[in-house]
Amino acid sequence: MTGTTSWKPLKKVDQRLTDEVAQLASDISGLDGRLTIAEGEIAQVRQDVDAYFAQHYRLTMSTQRTRYAFGELAEIRAVVTDVWGNPLPAVPAEQRPWVDFLTVWGQLKPGDGFVSRGGAGNRTISVRTNENGEARVLLRAENAEGFTDEEEDEVSGSLQTHHAATGFSLAETFINVNTPMEAKNNGAFAVMTQEYDRADSNGVRKYLDAFYLRNQYTVVPILPPIFTHRWKDYRTTVMAVATRDNDPTTPDHGRGISSIHITFRDWISPWFALQYLTIDDGLVGNYIERFRPNVSEDYAGTMTGVLTEIDDILVDKGILGKIKYLKNINVALDQMEVTAPPVFYNDLIHQVKTGIAMQQTLQGIQMVSGFGEQQVAMQALGDAYIASAAGEATTSGRVNQLEAQVSGMQNDVSDVKRRTTDLETSVAVVDQKADTIQQTGVELAGRVETVQSQVRNVEYFNVSDLNNQMNKLNQLWLQYGSTGPVG
Repeated sequence: MTGTTSWKPLKKVDQRLTDEVAQLASDISGLDGRLTIAEGEIAQVRQDVDAYFAQHYRLTMSTQRTRYAFGELAEIRAVVTDVWGNPLPAVPAEQRPWVDFLTVWGQLKPGDGFVSRGGAGNRTISVRTNENGEARVLLRAENAEGFTDEEEDEVSGSLQTHHAATGFSLAETFINVNTPMEAKNNGAFAVMTQEYDRADSNGVRKYLDAFYLRNQYTVVPILPPIFTHRWKDYRTTVMAVATRDNDPTTPDHGRGISSIHITFRDWISPWFALQYLTIDDGLVGNYIERFRPNVSEDYAGTMTGVLTEIDDILVDKGILGKIKYLKNINVALDQMEVTAPPVFYNDLIHQVKTGIAMQQTLQGIQMVSGFGEQQVAMQALGDAYIASAAGEATTSGRVNQLEAQVSGMQNDVSDVKRRTTDLETSVAVVDQKADTIQQTGVELAGRVETVQSQVRNVEYFNVSDLNNQMNKLNQLWLQYGSTGPVG
């Protein structure tokens, strides 16, 4: 009995285990079904994800360095891969992706050998990738618009000139030194001055002149320059978007995007303000020796000679060069001393300096408007002064002639007055003689009357004697101006 009852619990446990195993097997069977469904769903998701990523790219951008000097070209490299970083499958060139580049400052142009389509203002450009999935562009500073590749290469080459004082190129020196004054003190700015003044550096002069024309009030500010203790840097952001094609009519979306930051340093403004636009005592002395022999007593000859010397000095000097040399010429005119200067000397120097000021003001406008190298403002003002001086000389001659004529007339008047005085004196003498004659006539009339009275009182008289006496009286009367015989 005892043994029979002891097995009953065991049988119950075994039954429960059997039921649980059966239930577990049933659950496992259902789980397998759900797992099968889940695997199918996961496969679909994976397929959808693969299809999604197949439509997108990974875009990475890089450059050799992130800081450049004005005049350098920053090459930006964009690489298109799949989202996992794997190279894209090889396809014909027309099926390769494109990269759209956009910059907020500066100008873009394609790298050598790349097919591209430019945008307005060269701020955007589309470049087709090569067989390696690369697209390359060159970024230049804002002021470089309109330059040829050869001119840009010349400017970039000048900036690579080795500077012995620092052991770096000029561009690296401008970037590495802390302040513009350091670049001046270590001679880097002086080397750039030599590059600008070289007769064969047309590209460098054109580049720097163009920068000045577009940034005159920055290069030569009204207030004192701020370039002594800090540089002025321009930081720009370049963005890139990868697209399947470059057809704007094809529905498309950005399949990959990236950006990079690049900084350009303005070394031109401090170079011009601190180094180039300075007074050179050697130039000033040379100009004085050139101007002094042209000074003479001839106003027109002096003005023409000085202006001709100035023209010779400024030929092929560039806009910045003209500004510099005109400033030194102005100082030379102030310092020039002449032995026994002509009377017009100070006025002429003032007039030439006025022409220099006008030429400096109009220089940029003259170049932009296409009037060439001639100093138009100075020549026009010089011609006007010469014409004015000639007119003044002519007027002075006419005044002198008129004064001579007036002096002659005054002499004539004096002579007339003298002759009038003599005439008046003669008239007075005549009047006095007339009075004497009149008095004599009165006396004669009295004498005649006396004689007549005596004749009447004489009974007997000799007629012949009487006639003789009358004739004598008549002669006397005629001698003193009477009109007829007496009686």
